[in-house]
Amino acid sequence: MSLDDRKKVVCQHIDLAWNKGRLALAEQLHSRDFLYKSSFVGRPLDSAGFARIVQDIRSAMPDLQVVVEECIAEGYKVVTWSTLIGTIQKPALGYPPSDKVLSISAMALWTLTPGNEIQEICTMFDMESFRAQLGLQTRPLAETAQL
Repeated sequence: MSLDDRKKVVCQHIDLAWNKGRLALAEQLHSRDFLYKSSFVGRPLDSAGFARIVQDIRSAMPDLQVVVEECIAEGYKVVTWSTLIGTIQKPALGYPPSDKVLSISAMALWTLTPGNEIQEICTMFDMESFRAQLGLQTRPLAETAQL
């Protein structure tokens, strides 16, 4: 499969999981040994764990939209830069509800199998900007580095 095909699989996964909540369809794109790693999750998650976290976030942010700003592929790797936009209407991941429309940047490194199944997603969210938008105290870089 071509690099464009790999990028299409990744963008389809984002749309199915995050934008539409069609998690059963998104999971069909996962390999058997799928892992999800994220800056806001303390440990790697399997396919079912990934579905639960997406469901929890979509439940708290029903107006959530994820826009893929950039998608680059090389070999079996795909990198996406995305913006998550929405309001937290119910508490989620320890954060309070807010009527503010939030914009959260995320970078993800996707690893695909030769058969174009998604084997791993490793995502970094800009949590400091997210906290600042909520009006929560951000942590100085030196304090964060010492944790």
